[in-house]
Amino acid sequence: MIVVIGHYPDYLDLGAALDAIVFDLPQDRFAAMDNEAIWLENRAFLDAAIKQSARIILATPPDLVRPGSFLARELAYLMERGYRVSGTATGWEV
Repeated sequence: MIVVIGHYPDYLDLGAALDAIVFDLPQDRFAAMDNEAIWLENRAFLDAAIKQSARIILATPPDLVRPGSFLARELAYLMERGYRVSGTATGWEV
């Protein structure tokens, strides 16, 4: 299982190119939710990926992660669970 995370829309583009799984709420649902509700769903998505030992690929290089963004929160959450960011021959992974 491959999961792609990153800033919008980069993770959607790379996810489609790799036929990977991405966290993607319908726009109307996303617009109706506050940030905490979005994070709860995002965290459940990450928990499912962790449980399945998914390969997690970054669509956004680590040095371009915006402080306070959902991506920054995703990375912090994954690191709290033992993941580390590493460079690979094809890009960045968590």
